[in-house]
Formats: sequence, structure tokens, C-alpha cells
Amino acid sequence: MSYIISFLPLATLLILATATRRMSESMIASTMLALLLLHKTNFVHGMVDSFYQTLADSTFHFCVLVVFCFGIAVKLFQESGGLLGFAEFMKKLIKGPRSALLLSWLISSVLFVDEYLNVLTVGFSMSRISDQNGIPREHLAMQIHLMACSLCIVIPLTSWTAFTISLIEPYGLGLTDYIHGIPLIIFPLMTIILCLLLAIGILPKAGNLKQAYQRIQAGGPALPSDKHEKPLIDLGELDENKVSSPLNLFIPLFFAICGTIYFDNNLAIGMILTIMSQFILYIPQKIISPGAFFDHFFAGASSMLTIIIVIFFGFTLSSANKDLGLFDHVISLVGSTIPAPFIPALVFLIVAFCVFASGSCWVVMLITMPIFLPLAASMGISQVLTLAALMSGVTAGYTLCFYADTVLMTMASTGVSNMTIIKTVMPYSVVMMILSTAAYVALGFAM
Repeated sequence: MSYIISFLPLATLLILATATRRMSESMIASTMLALLLLHKTNFVHGMVDSFYQTLADSTFHFCVLVVFCFGIAVKLFQESGGLLGFAEFMKKLIKGPRSALLLSWLISSVLFVDEYLNVLTVGFSMSRISDQNGIPREHLAMQIHLMACSLCIVIPLTSWTAFTISLIEPYGLGLTDYIHGIPLIIFPLMTIILCLLLAIGILPKAGNLKQAYQRIQAGGPALPSDKHEKPLIDLGELDENKVSSPLNLFIPLFFAICGTIYFDNNLAIGMILTIMSQFILYIPQKIISPGAFFDHFFAGASSMLTIIIVIFFGFTLSSANKDLGLFDHVISLVGSTIPAPFIPALVFLIVAFCVFASGSCWVVMLITMPIFLPLAASMGISQVLTLAALMSGVTAGYTLCFYADTVLMTMASTGVSNMTIIKTVMPYSVVMMILSTAAYVALGFAM
């Protein structure tokens, strides 16, 4: 019975979000169900305690600060004319949909240091340009989401790497072992190549992506609209008459990137520096008055309130799923009866499901590494291979979880709903999961 109970909130979220296409209400309902199942007769006090726990979470603090700052910065970019100035500048470099997508892929590759910085910068700066070049917004959102989720795993210069090294050191592994294992982190490597091949038109469009291109060819809009889905972000309409130098976008983004890198990959500091640079840059030019600057400041912050509430309930649901024993029940599927060569493939699938079910990568890593790395050592399996399979699973689950922080950030920067992004990603990710599983079975026998 406990197995069934632990899966009920996730099943409810999947059913409600798919049936109603209203993410906010579905997230709240699923979270409340999880808290009811967790706290039972002590529901009221337990619910408040869970809310306090989320509000005290430093990662949630970081998300809130970044999202508020992003809303402020984007509103100021719009009102300064820097966004349209950037679009006019990029027209000279981009000659069609292929070059627009390729440029987006290259920018994502450069911004590997932080997945939030990646999706927010690329999504915001390239959305309008992709629209003008006949690219459905779903393709841009899909590419941004997949690249951000993958690059933070396979490039060993990110906060993800530092966190992972801290987890594997007790088992005699370190940075060198992680670097040696990168060629074995199959899923994200395949994902990066997939995005490139789709961008240059080598791979065929499938599923929702194919339908999106058919909509464009039929004269439809670049950004899909859904009358059933309430927008989680409203930054207002872009004034086509407000055009200024592209430097009004380049310079603040430069501060965002350099500030993030200089302050130990802290995007919150980078975004604060961005807003400060906007004030210093825009006021002397008289393109925004001091009073209007702060009007737009508060309007941009207010536009992000709904998505912050969704993120809040997402964090609460993730914690409740953990307390309900969802991870323990899934991990318990691994037992001594499983032949050793199949362990890496099973680790990949189990970790992928745990991340998909929880939306929390680092929590899953924190729980699963102390289980799977010693298990691999005891069964004579390569720990480097097991670590690679585990990190591949993290990426797979991250790309498919529709309430993970990165997909919500992608939604904020592109305007495409999280459910639409996951629906577009799904056929490609499922195929890559099948190929990755087969590869880990083969490696399990070979190593």
C-alpha cells in the first residue's frame, strides 16, 4: 500500500496537468494531496511546517532571487529599446532558420557555466529572432532546455561538477575519475549532438516538433497559443517603436556573464549586477527616466509572481515525495538478484525516474550515490561507469520533468509552456534513453 501512496501525488500531477493544461492549479492540487498523505491527521500543522521548510531552503531563495531579477532585467531591456536593437543587429548575421538555430546552439555552448544563465540568456535574446526566421518557438525552447540540462553535466567546470566531486570523494573517486567518465555519460552527449543535428536539418522533425513546423508552413504563429492554458508570465507587449543601440543589451548581459563566472558561478550576483548596469547605462542616455526605471523595475518583478508560486509548490512537492518514500521504493528495485552487468543500465533508469518524479537532481544524487557506488564496488563493477550511468540518468530525468526548475526557466524566457516543451522533447528523449540503456548493458558486460 505504501508503494501506491508514494506514487499518487506524481500520478495526480501528470493526469491533471495533461487533462486541464493548467500547470498552476495542477501543481497546487498535487502538492496538497502529497501533504495530506504525508501528514494525515496533522495536516494543517504539517502543511505549514512544510511551507516553512521550503521558504527556508537556500536553493529556493536562489531561484526566487534569480527569477525576480530576470523579470526586472527583461522588462528594462524591452523599455530601453535594447532588445529591438539587438534583433536589428542580429539580422545582419543570420540568413535563415538554420543559422539562427546554430547561433543559439553556439551561445548555449558558451554559457555552460550555469543552466539558469543559459536558458534565460539564450531564450530571451533569441526568441524574437527565431520567430522572424520561421522557427517555431517550440524548437528554440526544446533546444535551449536540452542544451542547458546536458552541458552542466559533461563540462567539468560547473557548480554541478563541484557538488558531484564532493559526493564521490568518500568512495575514493575525484575530479580525474569524473573527467575519465565523461565519454561514458552517454545521454547528455547524445543530446548535445541531437540538438546540433536538428539545428542544421540533418535529423527529421518528429511528433510535436513536426506539427509545429507544419503550423508555421501553414501561416500560423511562431509562438503556440492555448486558450486552456493561463500564461505564467506577463511582461506586456513589446513596443515596436522603441529601438536603441544593441549595446544596451550587450553590456548588461556582459555583466551578467562575467559577474556570474567571477563570483563562483553565482547567477544571482550576475543578475543583480545586470540591473545595476542597466541603471548606470540607461539613465544618462535619458532613454528611461529614474522614475520610469523603478516603475518598470516593479512591473518586471510582479510579472514573475505566478511562476515563483509554481516553483514554491514544486519545491514543496519534491520534499513531500522524498518524505513519502518515493525514492526508497524505486531504489529498492535493485537487489542482489540483478546480474552485475545490468547494474549500470538499471542505475541509469532508476535515477532517471527518480529525477523525473521529484524534479530535484541534487537531492536524488545525494540519496543514490551512497547506494549505487558502494553496490558497484561490492559487485566488481566499474565505479566510474556506474557514476557515468548515474549522471546520465540525472540528465534524462531532468530533461523530461515538467516541473523541474530548468524547464520553468525555459518557459519564462521563451513563453512556451512547460508541458509543450516536454511534449516536444519526449520522442527524442525516449529514443535516446533506449539507446543509452542498451549502451550501458553493453558496457556492463565489456567493463
